[in-house]
Amino acid sequence: MNEKGFTLLEVVVVLGITVMLLFIGIKIPLSVIDHQTTKQFFERFQSDMLRMQQETTLTSEYIRMTIYPDRHTYEIRKGGTGKLMIKREIPEGWEINLRTLSQPLSFLRNGNIQNPGTFSITTNDSTFLITFPFGKARSYIVKQ
Repeated sequence: MNEKGFTLLEVVVVLGITVMLLFIGIKIPLSVIDHQTTKQFFERFQSDMLRMQQETTLTSEYIRMTIYPDRHTYEIRKGGTGKLMIKREIPEGWEINLRTLSQPLSFLRNGNIQNPGTFSITTNDSTFLITFPFGKARSYIVKQ
């Protein structure tokens, strides 16, 4: 007898493998995804600050960053209200509190921060304090 099709054993094996793969995929906790999103955001933020500082010292142009808590974005512009260099999204659900940070944030020609201050970002599971100190340091990010 030459029947075309799958045996019951073959179907059970394929279904078992499929269920195991789905189970493994679901086991990735959302906290891992949140942690990676937070890490990636702060790495990009630090990189943007470094770029601002370097461009200011190399070109002597006025480059400023403005954080918009209500829009969940920050923008870096060249020259006053000039050309938009970078616009970054801050993940939805995060709360931004500007605390003592004066906006816009900018650097002087010598690389020092113009208006030191702090702001905080509260993510889904943590609060981070971002400090812009006096001097040439760009910022410190401390998990509270």
